[in-house]
Amino acid sequence: MNDLSTKYYVRCGRIESVVMAESVEDAAWKAILQANGRELGHFFYIDERGFRGPYEDDHGNVFELTTSTLPEWTIPVSEIIED
Repeated sequence: MNDLSTKYYVRCGRIESVVMAESVEDAAWKAILQANGRELGHFFYIDERGFRGPYEDDHGNVFELTTSTLPEWTIPVSEIIED
């Protein structure tokens, strides 16, 4: 791993991954590789400060964004994975 890598917290659907990556897009791709068949959401919520963005608990309840959970980057899954 080179010195340009940054630690990113990535949330997408039920996936939460902490990855070292050279860019936000690279962080999203690495989270996909760690998904192990878990279902992706529609957006990647990526931040360097910790897990941010809406999330779903084990009972299917979705918790929405607030100012304290707003992620630095929100990227549609379709920008990372082509159909």
